[in-house]
Amino acid sequence: MEYLKDWIIMAIIKEPKGFPTKLNVLGVEFKVLYFDDPHIDPDDINCVYDGLCCIETGEIRINTKCGPRDFMWQILFHEILEAITFVFPDLMIGKTKYHPELDIISKSFYQVLRDSGVLKK
Repeated sequence: MEYLKDWIIMAIIKEPKGFPTKLNVLGVEFKVLYFDDPHIDPDDINCVYDGLCCIETGEIRINTKCGPRDFMWQILFHEILEAITFVFPDLMIGKTKYHPELDIISKSFYQVLRDSGVLKK
């Protein structure tokens, strides 16, 4: 387990320009950590993720190698939506392992903000 702690510390990188390092999701504080390695889940080192939301540690983790900047925003929005489902467990979204409905909402949200000039590419 000590190996995993060392790996997590080594894999964390500086946030990409314009991306947050912390978020308040409905009163719950989350640290946003950025990794240059897709193995961002210390509980399952063999699993590859683009993003991960962990309510227990209060962390949102983003894999910066997941794709271009616009895709990283979509992943961040997906993880924020997942955080909302932790705060409101009775919501009927995000209940499956890969929760494709969160992908649809996060991609749509990104498109609205990008095309409205709120987010830059």
